[in-house]
This record gives sequence, C-alpha cells and structure tokens, in this order.
Amino acid sequence: MSVPVHWVVGLMVALEPSAPWRATFEKTAEAIARVAESEPLFDDRGEKRTAALLVAVAWYESRLKPTAKSKDGQFVCLYQVDKRHLPDPQKALDDPEVCTHAAIKIIRASFQQCAKSPLDDRLAQFMSGTCDKGVNDSRYRMFLGGKLLREHPFPNSGAGGGTARARCRTARARRQFRGAQESWKGVPKAGQTDVPKGAPRVSRTTLRRPFAWSAKGPRPCWAVAASEGRGCW
Repeated sequence: MSVPVHWVVGLMVALEPSAPWRATFEKTAEAIARVAESEPLFDDRGEKRTAALLVAVAWYESRLKPTAKSKDGQFVCLYQVDKRHLPDPQKALDDPEVCTHAAIKIIRASFQQCAKSPLDDRLAQFMSGTCDKGVNDSRYRMFLGGKLLREHPFPNSGAGGGTARARCRTARARRQFRGAQESWKGVPKAGQTDVPKGAPRVSRTTLRRPFAWSAKGPRPCWAVAASEGRGCW
C-alpha cells in the first residue's frame, strides 16, 4: 500500500485551512507519506493510520508549521522534537522529513514503553517523558488521528493520484480548501451581537478545535460548548 500525498494534504487542509504556511503543506505531506510507508506504527492498516496520526500530532504540536519553535527554542519543527534528539536541529527545521523521522522514533519508543496501557494512552511518554503523565494529551492526539480517518476515507488503490513518490494533485487540495472555507459561512464571530437564532454562541477559535474531552468522552467541540457552557479548553 502507498500513501497518496494528495490525501495527506487533504487531512492537513481540513485541520488548518487558512494557515499562512499553506504553501509548505505539499512538502510536509510528502515527508509524512514517505515515513508512514517506510516506518508504519501499526500492523493493521499501518501506513494510513500512521500518516493520520502524524498529521494529528503535528497539528497539535505546531499547527503544521515546519519551522515552529518553542519560546525557549528547545523544541522545534513540526512535532516540537527536543533538540537533544536531533543531531542537527536546523536540518529538522529545513526538511520536514528529518523532523518526521525523528518524531516517529520517539513515538515508537513511547508505544513500546507504554505497551501495557490502552492504545489511546501510549503517546503519554512522547508527551511527558513518562507513561504515568500526559495521558489526556495522548488521547486527544490518538482520537484526532482516528477522526481524520473516519471523515476522510483512504482512497481506493485504483482511484489514481500521486503517492509519496510523486507530486500531489493540487487541484483536489484546492477543492478541499474551498470546501473548508465554505463550511465557515454563517458561523458567528467572537463578540458578534447579531447572531442568528440557533447559531452556536462560541468563538471561532473555540469552534476550530475539532473535538473536546468532556465528561462523556471525546465529543465535537461545539456540542461541548453548547451543552456544558464552556469552551474546549
């Protein structure tokens, strides 16, 4: 199985449709697809599940920005990898594949160290350095990876489209981008007073988050805001 680059781009556009660094998505998607193909984390549907999880983690850590850095500069690139795990941190900032290779090694080690935990909790060590902490953060990222797969099905092998070894189909990515923009129409802005009847009274920033961890488990963000009277976080 090969991972189509245009499919990975579609996942990224769905999460961050108007990112100023949108032009970097194709290169990032190619890196994710190549690493998912060569180093899958799962046995069942390994490549596509790995690709979706990498997109989810990268979105949480950097909003898919390849040159992202923490305030103190210790954590860098798409997955906010600690510089101690990078022989050349600048290469990780310049080349998303270098960053992705480093991240997947740490994720795999986290899965192995936390093997006794439920699958959704096995990113805990990646998040906190120990399997006893970072469990909720692990669940958020694992849930989002699964959500991406459910809402953006993996294309059939005969459906065409480039894989990690080819250029992505930008036309399809553009269509998905326009669709994401269209879905925002009618959503009230933060502080808007003339909100239509029945519209969710939460900010656009809150609504951007795809889900929240509520008392009933992961639920759509708008549903948590509406039923529990709060934002996602």
